[in-house]
Amino acid sequence: MATRILLISDVHFSYESMESEQMWFPPHVTRMSTSAKARKYLAYWDRVVDQGYRKMLCRAQKQGPFDLVISLGDNTPGTNERGLLTEKAQQRWGIFLSLLRDSFPNTPMRFVWGGHEVGYLHHRPWFLPRFFSPERLMTGVAKKDGLTRESFQVVRTLVGPPWQEIKIAGVNIFLLNSEILHASRKSGTQGTRAFAEDQERQQADFLATRMAQTETAIIAVHDATQLKHLSHLIPVEKVELTLAGHFHLPSLGELYSLLPQMWGWNLKVVPSPTGWMFPWGVIPSRNKFCVLRIGKDHEFCLRYCR
Repeated sequence: MATRILLISDVHFSYESMESEQMWFPPHVTRMSTSAKARKYLAYWDRVVDQGYRKMLCRAQKQGPFDLVISLGDNTPGTNERGLLTEKAQQRWGIFLSLLRDSFPNTPMRFVWGGHEVGYLHHRPWFLPRFFSPERLMTGVAKKDGLTRESFQVVRTLVGPPWQEIKIAGVNIFLLNSEILHASRKSGTQGTRAFAEDQERQQADFLATRMAQTETAIIAVHDATQLKHLSHLIPVEKVELTLAGHFHLPSLGELYSLLPQMWGWNLKVVPSPTGWMFPWGVIPSRNKFCVLRIGKDHEFCLRYCR
């Protein structure tokens, strides 16, 4: 009998967002002439992601039941690009998780870490020229740390292991952590970078050991652009499928998969139920989630669902 896995990503669930939390395009919010306009703007984003999440859950329920649910990260926006450090950010995570569990009771769930869970470092998107900066794109407020030792411990407690392996239907699914790879190279704080480098070494040791004992693998990661730092540990001939979030739109993943460093990875991006977010609105995705079906002899079918 086939195994069916529900895949979701980049929900960014939020509620009662405040200016002081520096969420939802902070530079854009700070340029608004009054607090009333800012509150209305933040309420708009809360409403958009809440409705998108609930509609996606309703549609996914109709595709069930599932043997497993996997999220590819960025389930909530965190607070001030610092992840889940504040009480309110942790409450957001709790509500997100409750809605998911209520929709799929008794279904095992696993979570890949995204930048908004553990602390986000802004960087130039791969498809833009080098003279573009995150500040010019107004994607958020650039910070020195992003991931920190404290945020790492909080997310490990609330969300689950930073990396893990799932054996299901004869296939090894590796849930890997792209955020430590980014922080170990880009963090502006020496202590944070050293901590991230140590975590990267631990993940590399885990991956090297497990890959040596694996014949067929599925890779799941939030930010596929960081896979280049793991390519020496993952024999691409063993990879049947690579799942990622972060891009929000599957079409962007298709473009990225054309780059030489992604040849052979069979990259597929799990869509955000909201779509691609700009300070001024949304480019919606036709699809809201994915269903992965794994049959006998490692046969699999990935279906995008509206």
